Amino acid sequence: PGEMRYYEGMRLLDVIAKVGGVREDTADMTAVKLIGLDNEVIEVDLQDIIEHPQKDIKIARGTMILIPKLKRRFVYVSGEVLYPRMVNFMKEEEMTLKNAIAKCGGVLTDNAKEIRLDRTTGESTMISIDNFLSDRESITVEPGDFIYVVPKNRLLPKERMKIIMEKR
Repeated sequence: PGEMRYYEGMRLLDVIAKVGGVREDTADMTAVKLIGLDNEVIEVDLQDIIEHPQKDIKIARGTMILIPKLKRRFVYVSGEVLYPRMVNFMKEEEMTLKNAIAKCGGVLTDNAKEIRLDRTTGESTMISIDNFLSDRESITVEPGDFIYVVPKNRLLPKERMKIIMEKR
């Protein structure tokens, strides 16, 4: 961040090196924008340039380099897992139900009945623990999804609410 002195022949990787590099865990290196003095915007894949330095490009005097923040890719996991929490996926990680639950220490199998996957779209899916553990179910999760590992002999939160409302 900030300004730096320009020199003739300066390349993108020179600038990145002079500023101390880029934090891969917070920067979207695939959508870096170079904005020239004429307001022309060029989008480059910095990750690709780092992996293939022969693709490095010259920077013109006055170019502004904008490296956007990485969009968060997370799901919520609660219920019968070792560490219920929000799980963040890195950009290259496959977002699956198994990976999300594994990042929470796994299912507490002795006390788990099934898994409920609530999507941000409003759709809800139930997966049996047996199918989950036997690899018969390979389900992709989407950012913002909520995963609830349902305990045996307990009602789901929505079922609990229904009973409370019916008694009134």
